Amino acid sequence: MVLITADLLEEKKRMRQPKREQLRVRLTQDVRLALEEYAKGRGQNATISSVLREFIQWLIDPNGFTQPKLVTREAAEALKALAKAWGRTEEQTLDQCILGIRDLVEAKRTTMPLIVREIKLRRSYTSGAPIEEPEK
Repeated sequence: MVLITADLLEEKKRMRQPKREQLRVRLTQDVRLALEEYAKGRGQNATISSVLREFIQWLIDPNGFTQPKLVTREAAEALKALAKAWGRTEEQTLDQCILGIRDLVEAKRTTMPLIVREIKLRRSYTSGAPIEEPEK
């Protein structure tokens, strides 16, 4: 059992919380490591409740089925930039990219996926404006 409290983001020198104020959750090793990476990426200004809320939302889809989406921080930043450039949600962008790759592999076509064609059209209409690079 992994103990998740405000101590996850704050110094360990703080006094321990009473048990009634602690949240106890069972996590797999992969999910625990992903949570730690996610919390580190949020910085010191993040509250434990916002980190947990976003992380749980990241792990569970709206229908209640667990869908881990473990990607590197660099890939997550690129996904955010692409979603912003395409005017779609991150989930829609990720789905379209995966489906486009699958279409290329299964259909054995050499034509580009629809999402790539859409991007090229958007760029031509916006005078070749490049996709914004994620901040590092």
